[in-house]
Amino acid sequence: MSSSVDAKKNKLRDKSSNSRLNSIRKTTENVERLSYPTGYSKYTWEKNTISTALTKSRNKGSVVPPKSTAYYPMPTELTIDTYSLIGTYSWKTPPYTYVVEYLVVGGGGGGGGAYNNAGGGGGGAGLVLTGTLNVYPGVTYTITVGDGGEGGTGTANVGSTNGIGGSSSVFATIVAGGGGGGYNRSYSPGVSGVGGNAAYYLTAPTGGGGGGGGGGGGGGGGNSSAGGIKSLTTGGAGGSGVSSIISGVSVTYGQGGRGGNAGSINNGVASIPNTGNGGDGAGAASGTGVAARKGASGIVIIRYLK
Repeated sequence: MSSSVDAKKNKLRDKSSNSRLNSIRKTTENVERLSYPTGYSKYTWEKNTISTALTKSRNKGSVVPPKSTAYYPMPTELTIDTYSLIGTYSWKTPPYTYVVEYLVVGGGGGGGGAYNNAGGGGGGAGLVLTGTLNVYPGVTYTITVGDGGEGGTGTANVGSTNGIGGSSSVFATIVAGGGGGGYNRSYSPGVSGVGGNAAYYLTAPTGGGGGGGGGGGGGGGGNSSAGGIKSLTTGGAGGSGVSSIISGVSVTYGQGGRGGNAGSINNGVASIPNTGNGGDGAGAASGTGVAARKGASGIVIIRYLK
């Protein structure tokens, strides 16, 4: 009788053991098919999950992984969110998204105004920031798209004004400052018609200097290079920007505005919206006053898998 009871117990024990091993195998198969949370490699995630199941199996406990163990579907849909209208928005992280690529561009500075045979400086470009950022599903982040600064004014035989700096653009903790305004024809932060500084780490480019009587204005600083200094009556070129393909096509952002030319009425061309380019400085002939161009608005682009 005792022998028969022992045989039944052994049979039940073998059946229970086989069931637990099958559960472990299924767990392994699931791990093979699914992705892993940030910070886990395939190896460590498998090892932690399966070892937990094995330990519980040996202790005759449940082979189901603990509640803290979660499986994450592999994000496969490439998504690009573009914010181009000036203002503030909220962006909520989709489920299973833990990292995003970003482009944040501040608004460009306005060009400097001019009067009476001189040129104003070009506006500095808005700062361009790119990279990746760790985010958390379900968390909402703030986005702000900065505007470009207004161009300076000029009044014949009276005077002219500096351009206004651009506004910052923001995504979460990423802040791209606006470019500095170009200086009017009567003022330069250094020699007459000096170019603006290029971007430096988290410091946005600065505007170019005014040309003074008979001189062209300096070019506004860009994200890749400083603005050019004037050449006699000719304004300096704006500093170079940086290119990005985050939107799916190559676009150049953050160029400095050109300095205005002395001796003629001119104010360059309008900046392309959402590039963060600095506005072109104004140039004036004798007895005239000319307003400069407005800086370009900024942009925020987020690319990720969901």
